[in-house]
Amino acid sequence: MALGEVSAFNPGAVEEIKPIWQRNPRPATVEGARQRFLEFFADKKAIGWKAIRSARPFVFWRLALEDFPWLQRQLPERSKGLVELIPSIESDRILLTCDVDLALKFRLTRKLHEAAIRALYRDTAWLESTIMSSRDKRNAESRTNLVRRLDLARTEHCERTERPKRFRRRDAARGLNTSVKTLLSQAAKYRIPDSLIEEDLWVFRHRALEWAVKKRLAEGLSLAPSMVRELAGISALVSTKQVAELIEEIRRKLLDK
Repeated sequence: MALGEVSAFNPGAVEEIKPIWQRNPRPATVEGARQRFLEFFADKKAIGWKAIRSARPFVFWRLALEDFPWLQRQLPERSKGLVELIPSIESDRILLTCDVDLALKFRLTRKLHEAAIRALYRDTAWLESTIMSSRDKRNAESRTNLVRRLDLARTEHCERTERPKRFRRRDAARGLNTSVKTLLSQAAKYRIPDSLIEEDLWVFRHRALEWAVKKRLAEGLSLAPSMVRELAGISALVSTKQVAELIEEIRRKLLDK
């Protein structure tokens, strides 16, 4: 959505939209807009519609939408009237929800910001809802992409032919070409389950034992629990009985294939 071109917006407090090209805060009232208007032109020889609209868009649109007669008295006479100056709410909605490629093609970035400012003043509920929907969609897409990359990193890690090693956070981070700190931050933001960034211990033990069973069977060796456990690199803290049960489970699964 072209709404992605609009800069930071706080839907909770309904604060200000801050375009990249303009960091001036918006006036809270019409009186504040008038004061800011007069301050802007106080040390300037010439005043004009284009100057105030470009340099102080929040001031300009507050006055244009809520105090147009006063604004009109301060500036040179326009050749076009109010209808041509201020687009309708519906046209602004269409602009703010248009396709991104269309927006970029016709260089609508500034127009998008102005449409967003107008919506902030006169169509706030719709703007908040649309931005939240757009943000939720982007977050969902980002989460899906992160999960896909984690799955790929884990698959590549687990498909190695040497003795299995547990998939840990550092392996996940390495697979994503990032740091563990950044990975954990992303995982928290997108609510990624811990199991996707660090392999469960028992899942790892089962995988390691399965690898050891396959290897010993391929070499025609016995499946003595102690020998399988040693080959798999499983701690002796895991009882021989548990290992034997897992070996039998794995053996049956392999025979059923």
